[in-house]
Amino acid sequence: NNFPEFTGRVCPALCEAACTCGLNDLPVTVKENELSLIENGFEKGYVKPLIPEVRSDKKVAVIGSGPSGLAAADMLNKRGHNVTVYEKNDRIGGLLMYGIPNMKLDKSIVRRRVELMEAQGVEILTCGTCLNFYGLTDKLAVGGVSNMYSIVETLALAGKVIKP
Repeated sequence: NNFPEFTGRVCPALCEAACTCGLNDLPVTVKENELSLIENGFEKGYVKPLIPEVRSDKKVAVIGSGPSGLAAADMLNKRGHNVTVYEKNDRIGGLLMYGIPNMKLDKSIVRRRVELMEAQGVEILTCGTCLNFYGLTDKLAVGGVSNMYSIVETLALAGKVIKP
């Protein structure tokens, strides 16, 4: 799990009710364990930027900064690729910022993770102005995986690298 601080707060933990350990004893409290471990790590300074020792020469554009976009960027960065996340909105996080109320997920938690990712080398750009330059913003319709592929395909076919 790339973001235990998110899932530890918003996941309904349905697996805990189905946990077979609950047949003989209490079920495993994955959600609470996950949240406790990551928050303890942040509090005690154990969670630090892990910058890849070796960088590939590959550049990857991730369109959208929702949970899956951030997870993809995190994993690609850990593999040593140079990752830039493009977000059409003014804040990073997608559903994490705009769809989950503060009482479930305080936005400072999202910002803390984004800052960690930036410290690890992920470049993050907001507001879609850089995408407007190539006329791609109109293809960023909400919720379409096919739209993401069409944007990446358009960039690949055009042979263009987006630069802010």
